[in-house]
Amino acid sequence: MSGAAKPQRRQPRADSRLPRILDRAAGLLRDKGFHGTSMRDIAGSVGMLPGSLYCHFDSKEDLLVAVYAEGVRRLGEAALKKRDYTEAIRQLRLAVYYAPKSPQAHNALGTAYLESGQSDRAVIEFRRAI
Repeated sequence: MSGAAKPQRRQPRADSRLPRILDRAAGLLRDKGFHGTSMRDIAGSVGMLPGSLYCHFDSKEDLLVAVYAEGVRRLGEAALKKRDYTEAIRQLRLAVYYAPKSPQAHNALGTAYLESGQSDRAVIEFRRAI
């Protein structure tokens, strides 16, 4: 046997602090860097016990990925709200450049292309997200 199976992660509660955790984590990671920010720092900034963060994330790396995905989502959403497709595409292409294996970035860029009428480019980005 290869060991015990990893337990399934619970779905966040309806009153989840996840958005607040992601916001605070983004700020701390920006200010102190990845290695300079501990899970304890992030937990303390939202009034949680350090171990409680592990109900949401398996590791600091997983938290970083979630912060990145939320940032890409917000970036794309804000630019598309303004109907400024050129700017949305420019910003999201940068997100793809810095994280070329991120399905979130490719999906957001594909959506921006689709909204701007560039369906051929949208298909390419959606395929890269898979």
